[in-house]
Amino acid sequence: MNKIFNEEELIILANISKQYNYIARDLSNNLFVFKDKPHKGRVSWVGFGGKFVNIKIFDDVFKEIKFEDEEPIRIDDYVNRR
Repeated sequence: MNKIFNEEELIILANISKQYNYIARDLSNNLFVFKDKPHKGRVSWVGFGGKFVNIKIFDDVFKEIKFEDEEPIRIDDYVNRR
C-alpha cells in the first residue's frame, strides 16, 4: 500500500462492486477494474479468465495509478467495501 488517494477517490473505490478486486491503468491512460489479479502486458494489464471493465468515466481521477506501476492496485487494501 503505497498510493495516496484523495477523499473523492476513496469514495469511488469504496463503491466499486465487490466482484472487482483490482484497479489498473493501461498505457493509453484508460482505467480498468478486474475480478482477478491481472498481469502486466506490453501496453495493458491482462486479466486471464476473469472479468474486467473499462471505467472510462474515471480516467481523469486516480492520477496515482499509472501503467508504470509494478503491481495492480488491490482495492480492499485501501477501503472497506460493504
